Order: sequence, then structure tokens, then C-alpha cells
Amino acid sequence: MTDNELLLSIAEIMDKKLDSKLTPIENDIREVKSDIYDIKTDVQTMKADILDLQSDVRFIKSDIQTMKADILDLQSDVRFIKSDIQAMKADILDLQSDVCFIKSDIQAMKADILDLQNDVQYMKNDIQTMKADILDLQNDVHAIHLTQENIILPRLNTIESCYTTTYTRYKSYADKMAAAFVDIDLLKKVVSEHSEKLQKIS
Repeated sequence: MTDNELLLSIAEIMDKKLDSKLTPIENDIREVKSDIYDIKTDVQTMKADILDLQSDVRFIKSDIQTMKADILDLQSDVRFIKSDIQAMKADILDLQSDVCFIKSDIQAMKADILDLQNDVQYMKNDIQTMKADILDLQNDVHAIHLTQENIILPRLNTIESCYTTTYTRYKSYADKMAAAFVDIDLLKKVVSEHSEKLQKIS
């Protein structure tokens, strides 16, 4: 075997050994490149996610600031509500006291209503009695009317007739009566003079 052939044989053996050694390394390098590509892709994705997270964090910070302001407002509202609740409790106590007084007044009113009902019942009884009395009075008035119509009026008419007749008669003798009074005066004088004369004689 010549030196060239020996060298070629050695070269082939070396190539085979190198190929057997380099092939896994190449495969590993390809896998590493693939992993690096995946890592780069993941890093890009992570960067985008980080940007999104940063944006979300900014919004969250803004929301937190708003929430803090809302919490302060709520705390202020809670303080006012507590104050209102205290006032409402006082008002409720006053209302409860008023309700007690109202209940007492209602009890008194119920008693008064019972008294009024009794009074109304008595009044109804009195009204019934008064109605009976009114019927009696109506009957009496009717009897009076009948008596007046049948007895008193005819008698009054008779009295009026007699009075009218007497008045007419006295009226016709009015002048004569004046003369009679003059004559009576003369008679009184004459009688008086005669009485004096008789006393002197006796």
C-alpha cells in the first residue's frame, strides 16, 4: 500500500469518525438554534405581554387612585351616615315616646267613645220618649183645636154678638147718660140740702 492510499484510507477513517462525532453535535446545534428561536419568540411574546401588563398596571394604578378617592368619599359618607343614624336613633326614641303617648290617648279616646255611645243610647231612649210625648201633645193639640172649633169659637161668637148688641144699645143711650149724670148731681145736692135742713129741724 502506498503512502497516498494510506493517507486516503486514514482520511476516510477520520471523516467517518468526524461524521459520527459531528452529526450529533450538528443535531444538537440545530436543536439549540430551534430552542433559541423559540426562546426569542417567547421573549418577543413576553415583551408584548410585559407591555400589556405595564399598560394594565398603569390602568390599575389609575383605578387604585380613583378607588382611593372613592374610598375617601365613602368614608366621609359613612361618617355622615353614622351621624344620620345617631340622629335617626334619637328620632326613633322620640317617636316611640310619642307612640306611647298616642296609645295612652287612644285608650282614653276609646273610653270617651264608650261613654259617648252610652250617652247616645240614652239620648235615643230620650228621643223615643220625646216622640211619644210629642204624639201625646199632638193629640192634645188636636183635641184643643176640636174644643176651640166646636165649643170656644161658638161661645166667643155668642159673646161677641152679645157685646156688639150691648155696645150698640149703650151707644144709643150715651147722650142720655150724660144728662142722667147731671140729674144725679142735682139730686145729690138736693138730698144734701134736705139732709141739712132735717138735721136743723130735729
